[in-house]
Amino acid sequence: MTSILTHRIRFFHQPLAVLCRVAGSLPMLLLAASLTSFNAPVMAAAASADVAAAAIGEVVFIIGQAELQRGGQGRAVEKGQTLQQGDWIKTGVNGHVHLRMQDKGFIAVRPGSSLQIREYAFHPEAAAQNRVLLHLDKGVARTVSGQAGEANRQQYRFTTPIAAIGLRGTDYVVQSQDDLTRVSVLKGAVIVSPLGGGCNADLTSICGGKLAKELSAQNPDAYLEVRQRTTGADVILHENSRDAPNRQTPPRPEEPRANLDSDVTSTRLSESINGPAITPPASVPPATIVWGRWQHVATNTPTVASVATPDRQVTYANDLFALFAPSSEVTLPSGRIGMRYDAGEAWLQDASGALTAVPLSNGSLTLDFNQRQFQTSLNAQLPDAVRQLQAQGSITHQGLLIGDPGKSTMNANGAITTQAQEAGYVFDSKQPGGMLSGVTHWRR
Repeated sequence: MTSILTHRIRFFHQPLAVLCRVAGSLPMLLLAASLTSFNAPVMAAAASADVAAAAIGEVVFIIGQAELQRGGQGRAVEKGQTLQQGDWIKTGVNGHVHLRMQDKGFIAVRPGSSLQIREYAFHPEAAAQNRVLLHLDKGVARTVSGQAGEANRQQYRFTTPIAAIGLRGTDYVVQSQDDLTRVSVLKGAVIVSPLGGGCNADLTSICGGKLAKELSAQNPDAYLEVRQRTTGADVILHENSRDAPNRQTPPRPEEPRANLDSDVTSTRLSESINGPAITPPASVPPATIVWGRWQHVATNTPTVASVATPDRQVTYANDLFALFAPSSEVTLPSGRIGMRYDAGEAWLQDASGALTAVPLSNGSLTLDFNQRQFQTSLNAQLPDAVRQLQAQGSITHQGLLIGDPGKSTMNANGAITTQAQEAGYVFDSKQPGGMLSGVTHWRR
């Protein structure tokens, strides 16, 4: 049947004049029309397969040995190759491959690595449909998240055989071995959890809980390590970057410059799939609004004592964090300014005092200096559901943000720097599982 059907399809792809000569009669032409209708589902299925195999990115740089595997078949990687969901990129001992994704995301696969793009769906007009799932089986890879992950962080995940990494920021490096995963952050923040116990290697489960830990670029020398042990896996914070992924397998100069990564040389990337060459973003200056945790709180944030300096003053605090801002006088701008969410962390503390990391996403902060008012909102991914938190309040002439609890679902108080270049606030909100306490940082 397959052979006959194949001949029919080839037959009716001929020009109409040829068909008429072959048919020679009206009955044969009627037969042709009926067979064309019979083959319509087959042609539709082929078209559907073409759509499913649509390009999701492109190889923009290759040096050394590397292979692209698709459908069980491999071929050498070449610059300009398009990528599809399910593709594997495997590099040799000297191989470096850089990928530019359709949402402007960037992936660097470094030597001796094996990375799969399991899912990559980007819908600019329907962010809820965005899905990104990357898996590093072994080696080292750096990822700069694109618009798909930034718009829908709940459906973004990077996995290894033993760990899951959730997105809280934009730029991070992962090292994967059989029983070891290390993660360092160059910009933004991530939350890392061992697989198991409700955290699976897909996008259908929440990876948080008591074993999860968060790391932000505010602690540039630190990295998180997940080790598989006989009694299970745990996540360990290392303050010294000696064994961090970026040092174990350094980047090439062609990688875009990373914030807080002095070993990477600024350069231009090759042409992306959507147009001309992309200039890597300029290095972001260090934050001047910072926070520390109280000594008794078991998180990976620097302690209050470690960030307290003569040129900083505490603005506000909650049960977990103290927020510091420059002690210099603040000059306020005019007009209405929208701030960009840069970093933050939050923890849910139950009645026993146990802490559970809570990812934050979809941050919004608007400062109206004409009315001296602010409005802000965040999504908090609690263990049972995603809750939207919102607050509004006043801006003082000293640059302080004072929330109005009567008009808010979270108690938020903070500060801004001169000309509103930065902002930050601490917040807390009573939830069914306990008290949610957090802190955020924003840039203009």
